[in-house]
Amino acid sequence: METALTVILPVCNGERHLAECLASVSMQKDDALEILVLDDGSVDSSPAIAEACAKQDPRIRLVRKPNSGYGDTMNRGLELANGRYVAFLESDDCLLPDAYTRILELAESGNYDMVKSDFLCFDAKGVYPVRTARRPDLYNRDLNAGDGRRLLASVPPIGHWSAVYRKSFLEENGIRFNPTPGASFQDLGFYFKVLLSVKSFRLTAKPFYRYRIDNPASSMKSQEKLHCMEAEIDSAVRYAEQRGMMTEELKTAFLANRLFHAFVHYRRLSRELKRGYGKEIAELIREIGWKHYRDLHPFDKIRAPLFLYFPPGFALLTGLRNRLLPG
Repeated sequence: METALTVILPVCNGERHLAECLASVSMQKDDALEILVLDDGSVDSSPAIAEACAKQDPRIRLVRKPNSGYGDTMNRGLELANGRYVAFLESDDCLLPDAYTRILELAESGNYDMVKSDFLCFDAKGVYPVRTARRPDLYNRDLNAGDGRRLLASVPPIGHWSAVYRKSFLEENGIRFNPTPGASFQDLGFYFKVLLSVKSFRLTAKPFYRYRIDNPASSMKSQEKLHCMEAEIDSAVRYAEQRGMMTEELKTAFLANRLFHAFVHYRRLSRELKRGYGKEIAELIREIGWKHYRDLHPFDKIRAPLFLYFPPGFALLTGLRNRLLPG
């Protein structure tokens, strides 16, 4: 039987949630499914858990490799994938029943480059739905390259895992993850390159993916990872420039995305790292200026001036946001 979909599941020391994750993907009834578990040098029981699950479900294939980081592991999965379509699954997340059957049927009905759905964030407190697009007119219709650029310009949530991608589309457009060892935000560069290149796609509001939020207020103390977000956006900018895609509208879109994700990053930093990074955010806000203010994410139109001119108000708004919204 031809493989319709390869699920690429990277894991590195993910024993805490891996069994639950694999159980949710094994519930998918499609026999034309390949579940590719790539163990990135785990030193815990993750490989043993995957092997035990593979004995129960022959669609699961475990590939063990030395640790090389998230991006390189994902690229290895893309090389090994046999499916016409590929999807990504994080080892601490899980799926709704028949999730891939539903979204794959939709993808194949139009031979789309991508089908992406809304998704659910969850933690011990509850479940929080997240929209893929702020514009309702982008849902449930055939979308084209211009719509991909408009989606990028609207500063969308990333969630690259709540989608299926036609493998040949990724190959034809040279779309891969940045393999930088130890880096973060590598889904950001990947998804922006998809939105720059996609010519035929569809968005659906019906979620199939559950994204776990372990600790949304956790701080990041690594100096080495401080500018990973910027590096990922820079890679997407270079991708657009090398292919002659860059326009003034795209430059503005990248600025708006850079600010939105800088604020996301800032919330997670340790106190000592916030000082220097805060100065960089202030410089970015001034670079955007009033000229591009209307293109910012709606929330950034509020917090950007507060960040510059009334820090206590920014702190209050951020605290309120953290209590009400996930991530």
